[in-house]
Amino acid sequence: MPNSFVTAYGIEIGSALEAVLLTIALAARLYQEREDKVRAREAEITAMAARRSAELRLIEQALHNPLTGLPNRACLEMTINELINREPEKRLSIAVIHLSNLPAITKTLGHRNTDRLLELAARRFNSIVSELPGICAVETNDRKSFYLASLESATFGFIVEADVISETPRAIVRALEEIRAPLDYLGMQLPLAPHTGSAIYPDHATDTNTLIRRAFIAQGSDDARDRGLAYYQPSRDSYSADRLTLVSELQRALQHGELALYLQPKLSLKTREVVGLEALIRWPGRKKPIPADELIALAEQSGLIKPLTRWVLEESLALRGQLLENGYPLNISVNISPNNLREPDFPLYVQRLMSSHHTHRGASSWKLLRPQ
Repeated sequence: MPNSFVTAYGIEIGSALEAVLLTIALAARLYQEREDKVRAREAEITAMAARRSAELRLIEQALHNPLTGLPNRACLEMTINELINREPEKRLSIAVIHLSNLPAITKTLGHRNTDRLLELAARRFNSIVSELPGICAVETNDRKSFYLASLESATFGFIVEADVISETPRAIVRALEEIRAPLDYLGMQLPLAPHTGSAIYPDHATDTNTLIRRAFIAQGSDDARDRGLAYYQPSRDSYSADRLTLVSELQRALQHGELALYLQPKLSLKTREVVGLEALIRWPGRKKPIPADELIALAEQSGLIKPLTRWVLEESLALRGQLLENGYPLNISVNISPNNLREPDFPLYVQRLMSSHHTHRGASSWKLLRPQ
């Protein structure tokens, strides 16, 4: 071969080309490995983001009602605990709103319309309670604040500072009127018949579960049905262990004739003569006496007021029969609970009872009594 630059330096050129090729291959390999690591890292980040998003959705579902979108009971309990731990000296009112007419609406319009009604009621009630002085947000996020929580399918709850709201009674009245107003739906004015009950921390309880439970008890009372709002009263709590025991004892006392009627004379101030008698129920033989108003309240709450009133009426007629036999033609007045007047068969029962006692016809009077 003729002597030339290539032949003279062929080995060196080949080595240089080999080194260049090896360098290029190594660089390509390093670049590919780097790209693989970057893609793997991006995939890991994407997976972490998806997992985080799924966790957030699970938390969202765990703390919110799927129908109304409001915070649920667990979220309300967390908020109450946080408020109590942060400012234990502050008085809080835990309120519960129950829509008592919802079952009737469901039977009339169906479940889908009821679900839509609940959505509308949730938005409306949240807007109403948000204007209350001293209202506490149950949850606040970037989009909006929730002041109302969904506790059950037809029950909502909220928190308000008791001392602040007590200074503005007109705000309470106005909010109650707005809450009790019928809801416009499908061209109809649908009454939801909401009952509101409230329990106050620390007056009625110091733990969250008991506060909510006692607010539920308050909303189920007669005061909540009549006035729309009731506060928890320990004396009318028939759901405590002691009261449940007392209900059982009262039922047994009715069955075994352990109750008694006392007759209180009615004196005419003009003639100074006894013109009638009033029947007063008593429960003798107990170590701890039960006041008559507490006894009546217990009977009303437990459903025993129906047999109790019937026993009082029958016993009163028997006592008047004894009075007539002994030459005392006096009338007897008997107190009647409002619960008795709600019984459809009560007038018929009284009519039959009086018809079966001819000597007492027209001689007894009935008085409506509302225990306080």
